[in-house]
Amino acid sequence: MANAGAQDAALTLANKYLAGGNYDAAITEFKRFLCFNIEHEAVSDIYYEIGLAYRNQKKWASAIEALRQSMVYAENDSVKQERRISIAIIQLGTANYSAAEFELLRIAHFSDYPGMKSNALYFLGVCYCYLASWQQAQQAFDEYFKQNPSAAQHAIDSLFASTRDLNYKSPVLARWLSTFLPGSGQIYAGDWRNGFNAMILNSITGYYLIQSLIEQRIKDALIGHLTLFERYYRGNRHNAAHAATLHNQKIDEKLSRNILDRLSKTE
Repeated sequence: MANAGAQDAALTLANKYLAGGNYDAAITEFKRFLCFNIEHEAVSDIYYEIGLAYRNQKKWASAIEALRQSMVYAENDSVKQERRISIAIIQLGTANYSAAEFELLRIAHFSDYPGMKSNALYFLGVCYCYLASWQQAQQAFDEYFKQNPSAAQHAIDSLFASTRDLNYKSPVLARWLSTFLPGSGQIYAGDWRNGFNAMILNSITGYYLIQSLIEQRIKDALIGHLTLFERYYRGNRHNAAHAATLHNQKIDEKLSRNILDRLSKTE
């Protein structure tokens, strides 16, 4: 093992690189230090610093791996839970919501540290907002505000109350509407332009298909008009369901932004 002076110098250099934004050099120095000083008392913190450097480089998988190593060498559960929340925050930022939920639920339900449980509940609420799981989000924030009273709670509760009257559209109903009347499903979902286009295209292809059959031009009907009608008709049904899904996503995204913006003003 290197002497204390050399150890301090190596860590000082690594931290200098980190503070200066030279993350590759910082990571290299931290890892070089760990190769010769794996029994050092600061190993957990060093892995944490490596995790932060990778996070700043947007190397998410490497950041999470370093933070997990930090947990392995942590001396108490409080530090481990703090690092677990850091992992969950990265997972939230990379839209890996199911993994973040798993990490946060463990702390929210089993932590013996009120501060850690409170932080986990906050980010769990954020996670459920991204997932548009409004009831679960409200439950998480209710628990959070019990521990952290805030004047913002009333505004947040009002936003959650509005989730009971959201104007969602049914993708199944949209598909069936366009099955019986092409374009009507898109119009139901609020996509008027594409709905009318679907009506016109399907009407035209349907008209020529029927006209060809009446005139007994079976080959033209089967090869040309039937193929086009099948294409536009099936596409119109798919697009109707997709339009309803997009409509619902826009509602969820807007509400999620409103809740998270309101929360950011309380921090």
